[in-house]
Amino acid sequence: MASIDAIPGSDAARIPPAAKPGWLRSNWGVLLAVAALVTVILLPTPEGLSIAGQRMLAILAFAVIVWMTEALDYAVSAVVIAAIVLGESLSSLAAVGACFTLAGVWLASEPPGDLARTGARERD
Repeated sequence: MASIDAIPGSDAARIPPAAKPGWLRSNWGVLLAVAALVTVILLPTPEGLSIAGQRMLAILAFAVIVWMTEALDYAVSAVVIAAIVLGESLSSLAAVGACFTLAGVWLASEPPGDLARTGARERD
């Protein structure tokens, strides 16, 4: 069976290729997520909510928007979100447990992690 491009005189051969989308159009999800992050951080802190809680809500809003718009690959979004959480916890020292959790995940991860490199996970 011949493809439509191989048929002489077909209109498909004369249709120009689609133009590459602009930077803003291809990155709108990331921009929206960053705008939500900044907006939630700049809002007045509600009574009964700590500043660390408000910042975690901002990170949650960022994560949900990045995942819903698929603006970043899931692996990239995981690294970005972990870096934001780690940076937040190191800056305020409010969540030392998060630092230990992220360090444990990093150690147990694939090639960059020490456990994967040494083969300790495969031992009996």
